[in-house]
Amino acid sequence: MRTLCLGLHRKFKNGVFEENKARLVARGNHQHPGVDSGESFLPVMRLESLRTLLALAAIRDLDVVQFDITSAYLHGTLKEELYMEQPEGYRVVEKPDWVWKLKKGFYGLVKAGRAWNEELHSHMVGVGLAATHKDPPVYVKGNWDQEEFVAGEFWVDGFVGIGSGKVLEVLAKGVDGKYGITGFGNVKWILGMLVERDRTARTISISQEAFIGSLLTRFNLSDAAPVSTPILSGVQLSTLDCPDSEEEKLEMKTRPYRELVGAPAWLALGTRPDITFAAASRARFGHNPGRTHWEAAKRILRWVVGRRSLLSSLTLTGLVIVTITDQLELTLSRSKMVWLAGNRRNNCVSLCRLQKPNIGRSAKRRRSRCGWQIS
Repeated sequence: MRTLCLGLHRKFKNGVFEENKARLVARGNHQHPGVDSGESFLPVMRLESLRTLLALAAIRDLDVVQFDITSAYLHGTLKEELYMEQPEGYRVVEKPDWVWKLKKGFYGLVKAGRAWNEELHSHMVGVGLAATHKDPPVYVKGNWDQEEFVAGEFWVDGFVGIGSGKVLEVLAKGVDGKYGITGFGNVKWILGMLVERDRTARTISISQEAFIGSLLTRFNLSDAAPVSTPILSGVQLSTLDCPDSEEEKLEMKTRPYRELVGAPAWLALGTRPDITFAAASRARFGHNPGRTHWEAAKRILRWVVGRRSLLSSLTLTGLVIVTITDQLELTLSRSKMVWLAGNRRNNCVSLCRLQKPNIGRSAKRRRSRCGWQIS
C-alpha cells in the first residue's frame, strides 16, 4: 500500500496553538476490505458512561484522573500480512523495488484502530480489570466497599478513571511503562468538555462553553439575543415549509443548514440533552430546508447561550414519558427515557428518544417512574 506524509497542527485541548507536527499515514483509498483488513470496528466509551462515572465520583468523593496514550495506533499488533512501499526519506537506493512488512499498526491503516483496541484490552485484563458487558471500553476492578476500587474508560487513546488515587497511579505507571502516556493528573478537559469540581460540595460540573462560543462565531450568532425555549411555541415544522421556487432553493443551497443542525448534536450528546428533540426534529428537513427551517435551527443556538453547565451526583432516577402528538403530516408516538443524577433536573446522565407511527390513541400521556440507587 502507499503512504503519505501529512503536516498536522497540534493544539492544546483549550484550543491554544502548541506546535507543528508531521505524521506518516496510510492512504485509505488503496485499502480494500477483505484484502488489506478484516474487522475494523473500534469501540469507544459512551458519553452516558462518562457522565455516570463522574456522578459516582462526585458523591463518593473518589479521585478522578486522566491521561493520553502516546501514539496509540502504533502499538497495535497486526494479524494480517501487510506490506507498504518505502516512504520518502527512508528508501534504500540499492533496492528500490523492496517493500516493508508491517508488524504494527499506524495511522491511516483501516485495521489500526481495532488492532490497538485488542492490544489495550489484553493489557487491561492482564492487570486485573474487567470490561463491562454493556460498554466494553469501561473497565472495573474491585467492589464499591473495597478500598482499592477503580473504574475507568477509554476513548481511543484517552483515559478517564475514578477510584483510589494510589491504585489509579499504579495503573497509569503500568500503561506508561508499556506504551507511554502524557497529561497524567486530575481531570480537566474531556473531549473538548471542561470539567470543574468542588470536592467540598461533592459536585462535578461539565460544560462546552468553548465549543458553544465557536459555534456562535461560525454561524454569526455571537451577538444574537437569547431565547427562552429551543422551539417556538405553536409552530409545527413540515415539508410544506420546504422551498418550491428555484430562487429559494438556490438561496438555501448557500446556507450551511446541515452543519447548523449537525453541530448541536454533539452538544446534545455531551452536556445539553435539553436540545435533543429540537436538533432531531430539524434534521428531518436536511434534504430540502426552507427559510422557516433555517430560522428554527438558529433558535437552538440562541437557546443554549447562558445555559452551559451540568452538575452531577450519585442517586439515579429514571423517568419514562410516552406522548401521542398530532402533526401536520402524521401522528406519532414518542417515548422518552431520562436518567437523572441526584434527582436534580439539570443532572441528566442519559437521554433516549424513540419515535414511531401511533399504534394507540387511548391515552394522551402516560408516565411511569422507576428508581434505583447504588450504595
